[in-house]
Amino acid sequence: MGEIVRLIILDLLQQELLFLGHRDTYGDYKTPLYNRGGFYTKFVSTVETDEGKWNCLVLRCFFCIINFKGIKFSNTRRVLEDIGIRNPTYDDCAIVQHICRQVSKRAARLAGAGRWFFFNKIKIKNILKVWLYWSIELEKVILLLVLMVHFIVIIHVLNVIWNDVWKH
Repeated sequence: MGEIVRLIILDLLQQELLFLGHRDTYGDYKTPLYNRGGFYTKFVSTVETDEGKWNCLVLRCFFCIINFKGIKFSNTRRVLEDIGIRNPTYDDCAIVQHICRQVSKRAARLAGAGRWFFFNKIKIKNILKVWLYWSIELEKVILLLVLMVHFIVIIHVLNVIWNDVWKH
């Protein structure tokens, strides 16, 4: 996922739709932004953790960006600095976060589609049989645990009664 986000960021940078006014400073091709694998998948989830209250929509660069009030984008700024982008603007951070969320959502949908296909290939009856077997076994274990707790409580009560009888 990180590589997809990196390629999208590079494309927007080349089209001068992202990091406006800073394009001259990003000519260093040794930075992680320009190298394959430079934007790790863990960065995607880190960027997604920046949240805030959204209050209005701003249309810019053909993106629908949510303008967060009071959000600092501290995680997003840290990730962008890690890949070699210095002093990103508020809008840059919002765009990168939007990209990360969309790529992550797409990956989740693809994974879900794969699971759906897998479960449809396997006979659903077999899955239900296995689930039913384990649920019955689980009920047996829970019942055994409840009986053990009752037994321990009864032994404790008898012990208390026995000690009271012999003390008096």
